Amino acid sequence: RDIMRLLVQKGLYLSNDANYNMNEQGIVCPFARDANNQILNELKALGDSIGIQVPDSTGLSQRKIIKFQSTNLKLQTKKVLPHKLLLNHDMIAFVGLTNDSLPSVFAKALAEEPNRKWKKVCVFYTSDTLLKWFSQEKPALNNDDWEKEATNYAKEKKTSMSELTSLLSNNTDELCFYELCQHCFFGSFFGWDAPGGYIHISPTIWGVNPKRCPAQNFSWGPHEKSPSSSYQAYRNGIKNLLAMGNAFAEPI
Repeated sequence: RDIMRLLVQKGLYLSNDANYNMNEQGIVCPFARDANNQILNELKALGDSIGIQVPDSTGLSQRKIIKFQSTNLKLQTKKVLPHKLLLNHDMIAFVGLTNDSLPSVFAKALAEEPNRKWKKVCVFYTSDTLLKWFSQEKPALNNDDWEKEATNYAKEKKTSMSELTSLLSNNTDELCFYELCQHCFFGSFFGWDAPGGYIHISPTIWGVNPKRCPAQNFSWGPHEKSPSSSYQAYRNGIKNLLAMGNAFAEPI
């Protein structure tokens, strides 16, 4: 029993530590995360079956717990795309409200690999008309406040487009800007047409700042013949947006 207790506690320490390190280093690998969580759940079940109390923070020092919580709070405050995703894919598309964080993320990627060149980067911005439907902070605003928020968003959008043009004009074979005519959801798409593809989806919630809404991730495993049905559905979405003459977006 003592040996079993030791093995369970050691396994929990390693699994929790792996989760912490993946979050700390900004690693986005759903397969590794899912596999580690499965091991963690099995260890917890084993611990419960032999009467071992298993706290969620087993194996993590107080310093790491505090740091991990701090990291989570930063992510909840504003979403920032891990720049490693940019370096790992040649075909990328973004559908966002203003895409105001993209220039800094691309700048970080280029600082790491100055000669990096992408095959195609497509950025979709929300139209000025649709921007009026999004409030930055409050769920209920009067008409003047709506106009003010929309104006702030419009400025962010123009700044983003200008900075991305300066950053990427010489680092992409094709750089495209579009404006959304109809809103459905926001998302980031990386190499979506081949194994290894990754899709990040961010739906919007009534009265909640779009930049703080929860998100979902979908991936196409490098050794999988075909992706999940959910992945395929969102992949169809970006293909529809990129199709010529569609009713959902227009080139800028």
